[in-house]
Amino acid sequence: MHSVSTRVSLAWDEEPPFEDSEVLVIVGKKYYVDIRLKRVPENDYVIDWAMAGVKEWLHTEADPPKARFTPILTTRSELQNADEGTFSTLDNGDILETGEMLDPNTGRVRRYSEIWRDLPINKGSVFILEGIGTSDAPTIQRAWLAKMGNYQAAVAKISEDKFLAWTAEKVAGRPGWDVTKFAGPVDAATIVLPIEDPSPLWGVGTLFEANGITWLVKEAFMT
Repeated sequence: MHSVSTRVSLAWDEEPPFEDSEVLVIVGKKYYVDIRLKRVPENDYVIDWAMAGVKEWLHTEADPPKARFTPILTTRSELQNADEGTFSTLDNGDILETGEMLDPNTGRVRRYSEIWRDLPINKGSVFILEGIGTSDAPTIQRAWLAKMGNYQAAVAKISEDKFLAWTAEKVAGRPGWDVTKFAGPVDAATIVLPIEDPSPLWGVGTLFEANGITWLVKEAFMT
């Protein structure tokens, strides 16, 4: 099931829930882009964790919904392994995800609980793209971009230890996309830009160039 969601809270083991990041996750039928940014002074952001990868459902019809998330691109080298989460719907409609994963703050595998809230999305095209090269400097090593409804999100690896990540929204009555949150080197702000809907929509496997980047279409469908 495809969705755009934000995280309400995170809890480790039996500790109190908290939220210290601004999170936007776009999940397609197979791939996802997950952006988690922390606000720092002067309204800037830094990357807490940004990733893109594959989501696989593991449960049968009789089991609680369970999925495996396998990152293809991640900003945290210590969090490269797949993790699995089990999902349930709370009374208010939010989604509770529970499982085990490495806590990067302690270096230990711990139980986690995350509460997610789906965001309303406009009907239209959905696409998830993998950036596989650039024609102009500065270059990227890898990039992923997802668009669903009135939201876009992207993460890119610029060099071995440099990344950028952003989220963007389409505001009714205004042309183009507003990048609402950006984290990364200042001189990298224009390397990866939001992409407008094509007409007609690309097919999976299509290669095209936009803003100096060659993109491979991983998913594309209409809602």
